Amino acid sequence: RGHEVGDAIVGAFLGRTFDEVRVVFAEFVSTMTQAPVDRLVLPIAPEQTAGEDSADDDHTADLDYIWEPGQTQLFDVLLPLYLRNRVFMTLMEAFTSEHAARMTSMTAATDNAGELIDALTLQRNRERQAAITAELLDIVGGANAL
Repeated sequence: RGHEVGDAIVGAFLGRTFDEVRVVFAEFVSTMTQAPVDRLVLPIAPEQTAGEDSADDDHTADLDYIWEPGQTQLFDVLLPLYLRNRVFMTLMEAFTSEHAARMTSMTAATDNAGELIDALTLQRNRERQAAITAELLDIVGGANAL
C-alpha cells in the first residue's frame, strides 16, 4: 500500500497537481491517547529539532561535501525510499491508533456490560427473595388460621 500511495503522491506532486502534500492522521501516543497530527510530506524539508541553533546552521551551510555517487543520483534513490517510508509509517501509526482506540472501547464496553449484569442479577435475586418471603408468609398465615 505504501508503494501505491507514495507513487501516486509523487506523481501528482511532480505533475504540478499539488503544490504541497500534507497528511493528517491519528498518531499513537499511548493505548488511551491518540493525537491528531498534520505533517508535511512534500516538498521534503529538513525537520527542525528543539535544540537546533542558528549559529550551527550557518556553519554547516558553508561546508562543501564530496558525494559518491553524485548528489543527484543519491537523492534520486533515497528520496523515493524516504517518502515511501514516511507514508508507510503514517499508515502504521493510524492503524495502531485505530486498534488501540477499538481495544479501549471494547474494554470499556465489556466492563460496563459486566457491571450491568451484576446489577440486574442482584435486582433479580432481591425480587425472587421477596416472592419467596411472600409465599412463606402466606403459608404461615394459612397454617395459623387453621
